[in-house]
Amino acid sequence: MDEETREELIEEFRAYLDTDFTPEEPGDIIDQMALFGELAGLKNEVRIESRQLKGALDDFRSVFATLDHARQDGLKMLEQVKQQEKEAARAGQKTLILGLIELYDRMSAGLDSKPPEVSFFQRLLPGVQEGQKWLQGHLEGQKMLLSRVLDLLSQCGVTAMNSTGEPFDPSFMKAVGFASDLRQENGVVLEENRKGFRQGEKSLRPAEVIVNKKEEY
Repeated sequence: MDEETREELIEEFRAYLDTDFTPEEPGDIIDQMALFGELAGLKNEVRIESRQLKGALDDFRSVFATLDHARQDGLKMLEQVKQQEKEAARAGQKTLILGLIELYDRMSAGLDSKPPEVSFFQRLLPGVQEGQKWLQGHLEGQKMLLSRVLDLLSQCGVTAMNSTGEPFDPSFMKAVGFASDLRQENGVVLEENRKGFRQGEKSLRPAEVIVNKKEEY
């Protein structure tokens, strides 16, 4: 190694020895610690917010469940009220129908009653003919009223049954007596003592009938 190179190396070593080796301020380390602290605080806040959010969601679910139960109870109560109204309407209609049937029976009985016979000499008496005309008009009025009663029953879905000449049906008829008519088949209704009524396929009142029963010899 020549002298000049040796001098340069010595000069660089001296310069190195004269260099200030004071450690730097731990600014970066402090900043990292602060960052970790902030992250830890943020994580804690997120955990708290998550708990609060979960509690709010649970409260909302409870409120929604309560509202749903209340809605279901309201629907059930409304259905019960509707059912009660239907039953009350049916009960009221049944009372009306039975009243109309009773009115029909009374009016029919009046029309079936034959007026007393008026002799030839009685017809010549003053006022008898007028009385006969009044009676005839009264009977016509009763027939019109009876027809009106049947119309009202029909509006309720009720029809009067014609049993005479029909085979005996225990679902809609009640046998109150027997008679023998060789011209008719066994079990045929010969006479109707009281008219029966039906509503659709349901019997409201069975007809009281006399049934044919051929005597065996």
